Amino acid sequence: MKDGQWWDESWSPISGCTPVSEGCRFCWAKRMSKRLKGRYGYPADDPFKVTFHPDKVNGPLRWRKPRRIFVCSMSDFNHPDVEWNWQYKIIETMFVNPDHTYMVLTKRPEGFGKRLDDIYFHIGRNYGLNWDSGKAENYPFPLKNLWLGVTAENQQRADERIPILLQIPAAVRFVSFEPLLSRIKAAKYAPKLDWAIIGCESGAGRRQTDVDWIIDLKDTFVVYDKPVFIKQAEIAGKLIKMPKIDGREWNEYPKG
Repeated sequence: MKDGQWWDESWSPISGCTPVSEGCRFCWAKRMSKRLKGRYGYPADDPFKVTFHPDKVNGPLRWRKPRRIFVCSMSDFNHPDVEWNWQYKIIETMFVNPDHTYMVLTKRPEGFGKRLDDIYFHIGRNYGLNWDSGKAENYPFPLKNLWLGVTAENQQRADERIPILLQIPAAVRFVSFEPLLSRIKAAKYAPKLDWAIIGCESGAGRRQTDVDWIIDLKDTFVVYDKPVFIKQAEIAGKLIKMPKIDGREWNEYPKG
């Protein structure tokens, strides 16, 4: 865990995005892309243009020690400008390298389940796997090492995105309540989810997150014995990574 992050390594074979909701206002990935413009495959004229980096697709194959990998931290894996074959190549890397856990987070879950099914079908066919021949429990899809999540920064986005996530087969389904911009009631979702990540906004001009909102969400998931990761909170005007809340840090992970 690096500096309060919930992942061990980030992997961005796709970069670039466009705003889709309130949580995008102070996008750290966009700020970072400006620093990288004209270098490392980031376009000089528009560094946050949705861009595929084929030289990075096989990156995890070089990492021997199993890691939790945040996939496309510099983009949205399900952005409408992301091409099917890009996603295929990335998921194929996950398939051939099962020792790592891959965490995909999106603000655009619409249609993601259908596209995943299609990619799984083509990987299965290309690798000679057939669900109908042999035992269904041995069929490797959905991938056991692929965790799917959505961002929910307020109640509206939670109610839009979480029900779609819950319809997509996945080993682990999680929600990143970050930046948490309002109180969110999640009791109807918590029993069906596997993990909650919670945090306030960071950076200059950050919007306020009441600590009580964080505590309420944490308590909601604890009631259902779900793991909680509280990444950061603003306490007494100070941004604190991995804050102690109710006497302890919250750095839990799913067992999947």
